[in-house]
Amino acid sequence: MSEDKDTEEVIEELTPEEKEKKWKQQLKSFIIPVLRRATFRWPPRYAAEKAARVGRGEYLCAKCGAICKPKQFTLDHINPVVSVEKGFTDWNDFLERLFCPQEGYQILCPQCDLIKTSIEDSLRAEYHKQRKELAKQEKKLCKKIKRESTK
Repeated sequence: MSEDKDTEEVIEELTPEEKEKKWKQQLKSFIIPVLRRATFRWPPRYAAEKAARVGRGEYLCAKCGAICKPKQFTLDHINPVVSVEKGFTDWNDFLERLFCPQEGYQILCPQCDLIKTSIEDSLRAEYHKQRKELAKQEKKLCKKIKRESTK
């Protein structure tokens, strides 16, 4: 109970803009897992899994050609749901990438999935770092321009 009061006190100290940003972050963190779970019932996903089936309980890895059992493979989006370069852009882009056609999925064995995920994560971190640095430089430049214009 005291934890809720502490949270309420912190929220009340926020500006209206900060409150709205916090609310949007909470909403986003709630909605994304719900939508991801809904893709398990998406018909093109089933079709992609069925297309990768090479025998009873055997599925072909799209990268290395290994045969995987049903609980061993990952049904992966070929194009990441959240852009590696841009991060989360908007809900339309997110939904389009999440609920993609059958051709947008691939079966990956655990090793290939780990490699693909590691590459995407490292690229995503690098692009995030670059975007952060550019924003920092832009902020400095704006401050400099404002100072010069007030002289």
